[in-house]
Amino acid sequence: MATLKSSYESIARGRHGDPFKILGPHSAIKNWTVRSFQPQAQAVELVDDNDELLIKMRSVHEDGLFEAKLPLPVAGYRLRLYENDHCYTLDDPYRFKSPFGDLDRHLMREGKLRNLADKLGAHVIEIDDVKGVHFA
Repeated sequence: MATLKSSYESIARGRHGDPFKILGPHSAIKNWTVRSFQPQAQAVELVDDNDELLIKMRSVHEDGLFEAKLPLPVAGYRLRLYENDHCYTLDDPYRFKSPFGDLDRHLMREGKLRNLADKLGAHVIEIDDVKGVHFA
């Protein structure tokens, strides 16, 4: 199993096979961890739906990987990025579960995944009132 440090390196180099396993929210025994890869940002914060600060994320990799630990899960958080003289807020695409699930991967490996074109490529989707594009 890869170490967290090697996973950070893979994310930073664009070579990680499943970034959903590292980025976004993850539960642990005593807390929740949220990670985000923002190579252009000098600082990143988690904010709630009202744009109120939840927690400042700390840098865990020099190439732009940030992390925050929280005592409870946070639904609907957003990311506030500070980049040079700019500040902006965006939805974290990794806070949503991947539409391409474990069963899809299993069936694809077996050559039994039907409607492959409906799963692979770019597809406009909406999850929790957030519009975006899923790409697999």
